[in-house]
Amino acid sequence: MEKDIIKKTGLNSAFKKWFEETQGPRKPPKVEELHECMNKRRFKYNGKGWIGIKFYEPDDEDQLNEL
Repeated sequence: MEKDIIKKTGLNSAFKKWFEETQGPRKPPKVEELHECMNKRRFKYNGKGWIGIKFYEPDDEDQLNEL
């Protein structure tokens, strides 16, 4: 949805947490690489965050089942 947005700070911290949990002590990629990947996926960046995307929350499961 157009109103959904992921800000850089939120993306960075969520990615860092996910990376530590799944990859252990490995060094994570630079945040610039993460941002570049988001841009390559055609998510529109508006200067504050990526528009039209949001983090999946477990409570969203009901909404996904309605689609």
